[in-house]
Amino acid sequence: MTAVTEIHIDELNDVLAVPVQAVMQQNDQTWCIVKNAQGLQPVAVSLGRSNDAKVEVTAGLEAGDQVALNPTELAPAFFDEEGADNAGDQA
Repeated sequence: MTAVTEIHIDELNDVLAVPVQAVMQQNDQTWCIVKNAQGLQPVAVSLGRSNDAKVEVTAGLEAGDQVALNPTELAPAFFDEEGADNAGDQA
């Protein structure tokens, strides 16, 4: 006989959180790729607490922002091979 259990040790209320797969590390910085009026743009974010599914975003995003769930696949369009941000080069 087996069982699966979950132990809740903390709960955060009224925080902005995104799926963990929406966050990437590039050039010692944490990023999300956000869809806005100009198209897709990388946005530097600061993170708080996380679990296996969600991560709290403490700075960089606002409620309602749409984030890409595959930022590492989109990263080459925004970062060069050394990891420098090419976001300003996008038109």
